[in-house]
Amino acid sequence: MKAVLIIPPIYYPCVYHIAVPLLAGQLQAENIETLCIDANIGLFNFILNAQNAEKQKENITSSSEIIKDFGRYINLAVNLTRDKNEFYSIKSLEKSFKLLDLLFEAYCRKFPDFKWSFYPQNRNMDSKWHSFEYLDKNIDSEFFFDEYYRELIKKIEPEKPDLIGISFSYLEQIIPGLKAAYLLKKSLNSKIVFGGNHISRIIEELPNKEILFKRYCDFFIKDDGERALVELCSYLDNKIPIDDVSNLIYFKDGRLISNYKKRVSAKLVKPVNLKGFNFKDYFIPEIVSPVKLSRGCYYNKCAFCSHAPDVFYSVRDMNSIIDEIKYHVSLGISKFYITDEAVSPNLLERFADALIQNNLDIKYMIYARFEKEFSRKLLEKAYKSGLRMVLWGFETASRRIHKLMNKGDAFEKRYEILKNAYDCGIFNHLFIFHGFPSSKLDDEMKTLEFIDKNSKILGSFPAYVYFTLDKGSIIEQNLQKFGITELKHINASDFRFKNYAFDGNVLSSFDAEKINETEERIIRSKYNSNFAALLERELMFLYICHYGAKNIKKFISCDIKK
Repeated sequence: MKAVLIIPPIYYPCVYHIAVPLLAGQLQAENIETLCIDANIGLFNFILNAQNAEKQKENITSSSEIIKDFGRYINLAVNLTRDKNEFYSIKSLEKSFKLLDLLFEAYCRKFPDFKWSFYPQNRNMDSKWHSFEYLDKNIDSEFFFDEYYRELIKKIEPEKPDLIGISFSYLEQIIPGLKAAYLLKKSLNSKIVFGGNHISRIIEELPNKEILFKRYCDFFIKDDGERALVELCSYLDNKIPIDDVSNLIYFKDGRLISNYKKRVSAKLVKPVNLKGFNFKDYFIPEIVSPVKLSRGCYYNKCAFCSHAPDVFYSVRDMNSIIDEIKYHVSLGISKFYITDEAVSPNLLERFADALIQNNLDIKYMIYARFEKEFSRKLLEKAYKSGLRMVLWGFETASRRIHKLMNKGDAFEKRYEILKNAYDCGIFNHLFIFHGFPSSKLDDEMKTLEFIDKNSKILGSFPAYVYFTLDKGSIIEQNLQKFGITELKHINASDFRFKNYAFDGNVLSSFDAEKINETEERIIRSKYNSNFAALLERELMFLYICHYGAKNIKKFISCDIKK
């Protein structure tokens, strides 16, 4: 039995997603031969190279001197993103990214419906491609990733896999992933299975599911895939009947069949397998590896959250976690992104203790919600163990909105926690959003005033983010409590999560304009808007590790002024 697991485009060119290596680890533990392929970074390297730059000159209208020797400059730009010294000049890094974006856009210019970019925020496509029916009717047309796919299939063909798995974690991966599956299904005699967080959340409402199973895949694993994928391999090896494969969806005799649902405890999850990854391929000098300590959210009570009610919280065995960290370290990796939805104070302390006891010299970042137990003593220990960045679920500085969100009882402790974290050398990123139901301009200004007043101890925050009401949230089940008078389904795409627009208790356009103006002023005066050049938080994290949480703003500002 042999499996190939694929991360499809288009994702960030600086990191890999955890889903595929995590699944590969479960197969490896069962002695199932598995190869991981990051087709996303493969596509970026296929496009962003000196040879391709010379081919694309005619598609660039700029008269810059750079274009005359475009291949050499692209080569320099790529090398800079991977150079441990040059990478930490944000001015040079920004220039390199702009050059790479110029080539990326030039390459995609012959595909006018797909305005793809090196920058995630600049990627979009013509609205007609949001329809699965339209996509299927036009699937044989040439897409900008097809040239790379032909090379990819040549790479996979000699492996002769029995099973090919494609993991869809993000919306942007849906169309490239479906085209990859279509071409693989036509070219190889392999079974194809789909899975992943994003596609699991849209599969129930995706139209034309029969076409999906006839032309693109043979199986679909919904939700937890760690045991289901092992069981599917056992079925294909004639060891168990198909009815025994949990979380499986498939077509048989003209009807859709969904097998029994099974949640997998984090305690049963094996360490990842990174066979097939070449970390020198990424546009980053040091890979920041994703690691999971737990599954689900230990709190799971926030009113705006749309987590399924049956997602139970469980924590991995600490010995298994440490073994996985040691495996990464043996590969030369020392930076980690803990992807848990929120790391509890108790789990952070246990993790920090284990790292210190095992003398593991690493740096890591986490997501966390505010809890009274995040004491100075705990934060000092976490810093000693390698914690350098916390992405806090702050949301609002309005006590009324905080209570309505059901964010817990640490409202008064938040400044103290943030101050202690800063004093320990930990970078504080605050997640905030505007427009929660019943929020008024005064509530929003309290949040911005907090961020403005405390900019010394706060590192960064996302700008211009507004609330969206997702299907399955507590709010959806209690509309009256939140002053919502009417829900309006947003069906702009077959491939997006289903969410709503709503009437009642919404900010006016005048209020939103005032919020945006205030936010922009704060960013420019206190938060160095040039952080935007770092694209993703993994890049920000490397800068924090390099300069230190207390110095990063100063060093970036000095670099910009040169």
